[in-house]
Amino acid sequence: MTYVVYCVEDEEIARDLENYLSKHGFKVEIEGSLVVIHEKEIKKELESFIKDTNKIEYEVLRSDPQTFVLAKMLRPEKLNLQRCEFCGRIASEQELFVHKKTHGIGF
Repeated sequence: MTYVVYCVEDEEIARDLENYLSKHGFKVEIEGSLVVIHEKEIKKELESFIKDTNKIEYEVLRSDPQTFVLAKMLRPEKLNLQRCEFCGRIASEQELFVHKKTHGIGF
């Protein structure tokens, strides 16, 4: 089975992943920010990579049965956005003020 890990245009993390998996006995190819692995299921190995290399800002998402995405996950607060505590909508402070009125708040 072949798996692909897309590292979202981050070639440095792709090389780090390639080195990590190669050291752990996996047959790996790299194409820019894509890491192609010719092995068994690899989700656990991807999670171990994050833990073992202390790259806690990264997360593994599954795109389809054979494709994973390895990317830094940004929290809304880091982008100066806020979350509606009632429905979870993410918006700027001003947009959220207007949005909350749909919930009957702020009158």
